[in-house]
Amino acid sequence: MTIEHVLKYNQDTGDIVSIFSVPGGGPPTEGIIEGEEPMCYKNYETRIEGSWAYFMERYYIDGGGNLVDRGAKTNELQTWNGTAWEITLANFLADVRRKRDSLLFQSDWTQIPDSTLNEDQKSDWRTYRQNLRDVTKDIISNSAPYLSLTTEVAWPTKPE
Repeated sequence: MTIEHVLKYNQDTGDIVSIFSVPGGGPPTEGIIEGEEPMCYKNYETRIEGSWAYFMERYYIDGGGNLVDRGAKTNELQTWNGTAWEITLANFLADVRRKRDSLLFQSDWTQIPDSTLNEDQKSDWRTYRQNLRDVTKDIISNSAPYLSLTTEVAWPTKPE
């Protein structure tokens, strides 16, 4: 039996936390790593092709020490809940806030005293910016359609 890689994983969650190649010497003994509980080693005979990060995201070690395929994420916002990929409200809101903050930053210039906008235009931009800040309220009050990806975020329209 030739060991190609050693997988270091969290005994409690099964998450693979690192992978390293076995360069000719003998692999470590499988099992709990002394002083690093709940971390364990798992010897792996198959050469991992491609991204190790992808491998670590896609697979985990179950309670019986077996390598299990979680399947691929269908959305970057998903996290593994122990049995399936899911989008949490916290992840979704963090993504919405990143986009919202970027849109606010791009419109900061509209509110400075020496902008070339007249008062009506500034007012339109203030309303737009407030609507951006309020976009998370609807999501929080009714998150299910957003988390199931059946509803798109209704971003306010930027003034002309």
